[in-house]
This record gives sequence, structure tokens and C-alpha cells, in this order.
Amino acid sequence: MAFNGSAHFAPGTLVEVFQRLGMSFGGDTNAYTSFDHTAYKIELPNTQPATIAEGLQVFSDMAGRLLLRPDMITKERPIILSEKRDRDSIDYREFVAGFQFILPDARLPKRLPIGLQPVIEQRPATVSSTCTTPGTVRSAWPSSWSARSIRPPSPGKSPPPLVA
Repeated sequence: MAFNGSAHFAPGTLVEVFQRLGMSFGGDTNAYTSFDHTAYKIELPNTQPATIAEGLQVFSDMAGRLLLRPDMITKERPIILSEKRDRDSIDYREFVAGFQFILPDARLPKRLPIGLQPVIEQRPATVSSTCTTPGTVRSAWPSSWSARSIRPPSPGKSPPPLVA
């Protein structure tokens, strides 16, 4: 969702911005969500001030200026379901079964980061009290993902004044 439009990048334009900087979408950019955080990976091709400024603008928008438009949330559902299918391997099933065995009464094995298929599909919530409707995503975003919890890493040879 973070790549689907923000205050400074209209939906569908972020890929063009990355390409203009010399990056590829997917190879140089990605994101993942684990149990306790979401990480955004953007590998800038150089440390030129304009490139760093554009990269920091992307991160800044992700921290609190995402559009989270209902049409984009709806469009993301099949992508999430595809990712869910792609990770459904024997290793993943063993991982989940191990959690269920070790923590049988905990919520953790029942609430994996990818989400539950009925919730992703926006069926009536039978497992939890919410569905992934555009309204619930928009209302949950500020409390779950905010600028105060961002920890931007800066490996490499970036001059400190550019990232401080």
C-alpha cells in the first residue's frame, strides 16, 4: 500500500520516480511486514544530494502521508492473496504448525502478518472484529505506522549532513 500513492507521489507514479533515479521497482525497492514491524527497502543508486532528497521524501510520505485510497486498497487484495499463495510451502506450514504446538492458546499463530484469507477478501469477519475495508485500513494506519516509530538506516558513505 505504501507504494500506491502519497502526498508527493500520485498513484502509479512512484515506479517512474524510481526509474528516473536509475532504480528498478522490485529489485531496488521492496517491503515486508513481520510480527513487530514493517520494513521498506529502497536502495538508492548513488549518494547525490538530489537522489537522497528524493529517497527521503519517499520515506517521509510513507511515515504519514499515504493516500490509502479505497480503490487502491481494493486493488491490493489480489496481490496480497497471491503473496499468501506463494508462501504456502511445506516449510511455511511447518513454521505455523510449530507455533501452534508451542503456543496453543496464544494469538500469535492465529495472526500471522500476511493476514487471514477471509479478512483479506473482505468477507464478514468471523475470526476477528474487523475486516480490511478501506475505512478500517485508513483508521488503523496512523496508530500502527507513524513517523515516531521510524528508524531509517543509512549504510554506506552518505555524508552525515544529508541524512541527519
